Amino acid sequence: MTTAQTRRPGTAEAPDGLGPVAQLFSGNLLGAIGGGVFFLTASWSLSIEDMGRYAVAISAQWIGVGLVGTGLAVATLRLAADRLDRDDPAGAAGIVAQGAATALAVTVAILLLLAGFGLAMPGTLGPIPALIVGWAGARSFIDCVRSGFLARHQFGRATMLMVGSTVTGLAALAAVLLAAPLTLERLLIAHVVGLTGGAVVALALAVPLTRDGVRLSRTALGELLRYARWPSLSEGTRLMHLNAGPILLMTFASSAEAGLFGVARYPAYLFDVVALTLYQYWLSVVVRRSGGADMHAFVRSQVRLAAGVGALVVLGAFATRPLLVLLGSPFAEAAPLFVFNAVDFAILLLVRPAESAYHGLHKPWLEWIQRGAVLPILILSGWLLSGPFGARGMVWAHILAGVAALGVAALLLRGRLAGPAEAG
Repeated sequence: MTTAQTRRPGTAEAPDGLGPVAQLFSGNLLGAIGGGVFFLTASWSLSIEDMGRYAVAISAQWIGVGLVGTGLAVATLRLAADRLDRDDPAGAAGIVAQGAATALAVTVAILLLLAGFGLAMPGTLGPIPALIVGWAGARSFIDCVRSGFLARHQFGRATMLMVGSTVTGLAALAAVLLAAPLTLERLLIAHVVGLTGGAVVALALAVPLTRDGVRLSRTALGELLRYARWPSLSEGTRLMHLNAGPILLMTFASSAEAGLFGVARYPAYLFDVVALTLYQYWLSVVVRRSGGADMHAFVRSQVRLAAGVGALVVLGAFATRPLLVLLGSPFAEAAPLFVFNAVDFAILLLVRPAESAYHGLHKPWLEWIQRGAVLPILILSGWLLSGPFGARGMVWAHILAGVAALGVAALLLRGRLAGPAEAG
């Protein structure tokens, strides 16, 4: 049994092919390359200890995005798509506007709290926490606007946004390098200025979304916040999982081990671009599925795709590992850990089809249950392994947690997706 795909009013039909995936991948890859330029520049200019602090800043930024921006972005996509299904483009545009405005409001509120704390206790914080918050806030704003494009299946416009934010980021980095020698604080300033420029690009690209009007309402805002709480919890937990390594190593080992781990892990994030791209596509498609056999068949096919792509990721890591020595001595020292990090990302890719299915089933809390169950495993194994084995032990802890995530996802979806036999 198959379910006919209906075209949303005012939108192009989403092709179930490689076109949207290729568009999203090109934008995400360019963004990852831009981030890689930042990281590579830092590795040439900062000490391994400062690289450890930079890795912690990157982790804190991503955790902040997960706790605020990603939840709002997923809710924006889900609810904007629902309104487009009801032939309500003005309501969909209102959801996008309220999601982006909420991300901005949360960022400003946290910055004001940090400013108040700094005035009450001078000299205790310094500028780095505020820079991390600004960095995460700008990214959260961009993610919410991008969700508006994904809800309409405007994958080309979403890619243009990624290209624009990457260009503004690299321009900010170039300006900082020309102005003075690079320090950690100046590097973070470049991140903030670059993504703020990306937010301006997002606003410009979003203008066509408003051609049918923008309807704002308290009811829609309440619905947005209620839905966002589960993706916020689950995505915050996932990003804690992905980015806990430097923080745990800084706590249980040393900043040098945290720096070594970060240098080994960052090139592997290029492979995570594949997982992110596929998840964005899967999520935009699965919210149009009716459930039952249609959802079951889709998830099974995408798990097979994820397994094939994951195998290519590991092979790619083996093939590119010798090239790391060309990037400098920190990368040469970290090269043995690079392949293990790629294995970790390949395992996490296998979990992504299940995570998209939770939203297709209108059960976003399952995503948080899965990730919340796995995070303690990562923290416990990281605590046990990072002390005696340093960065290598932390990579092993990540792989163990990834395998646990696969098992939990399988248990959560068991019986929730009706197979062909049940669907009749």
